[in-house]
Parts: sequence; structure tokens; C-alpha cells
Amino acid sequence: MAAPPRGHLREAMEMGLLARGGGEEDEERGEVSIAGMGEMGGGPPSETEYVLDEWSEQDRQILRERMETLGVPHRWEGPTLVVASADDAWTERVMDQLEADLDDAVAQEASGTVGYDLTEWDDDSCKQLMDFLEAEGISYQLDENELFVDVMNEERTDELVTLVIDPLAVVLPADGGIDVMSELFVAADRLANDPSDHAGRKALPVAVRQAVVQGAPYGMDAPWWKGVVTQAQAVVAVMETPAADEDEVAALAGALRDHLRPVI
Repeated sequence: MAAPPRGHLREAMEMGLLARGGGEEDEERGEVSIAGMGEMGGGPPSETEYVLDEWSEQDRQILRERMETLGVPHRWEGPTLVVASADDAWTERVMDQLEADLDDAVAQEASGTVGYDLTEWDDDSCKQLMDFLEAEGISYQLDENELFVDVMNEERTDELVTLVIDPLAVVLPADGGIDVMSELFVAADRLANDPSDHAGRKALPVAVRQAVVQGAPYGMDAPWWKGVVTQAQAVVAVMETPAADEDEVAALAGALRDHLRPVI
């Protein structure tokens, strides 16, 4: 091995890194030794820490089990995984594969469906729920007496189911309620003037579904709003009856319009 450059030899000796040999032969030969050189080849191996405090305890447990199954030497210091630096590549492959598997599991769960048993529901309640779902743009499927929606829509569907069972039990956001009220008024006015008006006959059922889902407009009493919705539903029910009496449609639509006029 080449000797250290002469210019640095004195500095190294003063720092204690270099020392002259202690024997007579060493003094004669003028040899030097480097302190600590024996440890460089046989010291403890370096380690790498992976701080996984953003992982859930469940995910860390899965990683722990995989590391043990694959026989990767490691230890845990709280949420920190410690491995020998020589095992970095192995450890990272295990972690990458686990993260991919967890992502796939989340995606699969998100793409699943949830079912609602409607066996004990009457026809009117089932139709009302489906009207609500359509008004919200939530796709659904029916399999005999069970209704299915995507998992991502479960929370909102739960609210709509509760709304059918007990309309006053769910507090729904009132944003946009004034617009819905105006749509009810305009549609009712059209039908009061002309029970066969195509725009009014198309707009009123849509406005009714939105009114139920929307909840009472800001500043409006919930029982009052429920009365408005009930009136509007009565107009739609008569209007959609085969051979409906147009005079009755006009009268009911006029009553709904007059009920809304003071607040429009």
C-alpha cells in the first residue's frame, strides 16, 4: 500500500491517526501504522432505516409478516424498519410489491357494490328510492328484492334510504333549494295555464325529485317544505295517471303555484 503523502504525514500523526511502531525493528525501519485500520474490514455492517410512520399499523404488520416469511433479516424500532444496507434492494422489492398489492386491494374495494334488502318495502317506497337515486345520478341495479349501488355511493344512498323511511330524520344541504323552488313554481304555472304543456309536464317530476333530495331551502320551515313537496307529488301523480283529467291537473298545479307565489 502506498504511504500517505509526505505533506500530510505530520498532520496525521499529530491527530493520532498515525503512530510509529513500538518495537526496535519498527524504529530502525521507520515504519508507520494507521490507527483503527483493523476495524475497517471487520466492524459492524452499515444499516438502513425505513421510517414508516405514515403507514397504518395493519400495513406494517403485513410487511412484518412478509419479511419474516421471506427470511429478510430485520428489526423494528417503533414504526421504523431497520435492515442491513446489503439487504436494501431485497427490502425495497418487498415493500414495492406490498404497496402494489395494497393499492390493488383498495381499488378492488372501491369498485365493489353494496346491497340493500327491499323485501319489506312497499312499491311506493321502492319507487321513491329509485327516483331519489336517479335525481342524484346514482346508478343502481335490481336483483329481485335487492338493490345494488357502487361502494363509492354507499354513504349518500344510506341518506336517501333514511329519507324514504323518515323524511324528517335527515338534514340535507339547502344549497340550491331556492332554485328548485323556482323550478317548481315555473312548472306549476305552466301546467295551471295549460295542463298539456310539454315543458311543464317534463320539468315538474324532475323538480319534485330534486326538491325531496335537496331539503328545505334556506330560511324555509321543514314541515312547510314537506307540504309543498306533497302538493307537487299530487300534481305529478294525477298528471301521470292514464287518461288524466286535465282540469284536475290544472287545479292542483294552480294551487301549488299560488302556495309558492308569496316566497318566489
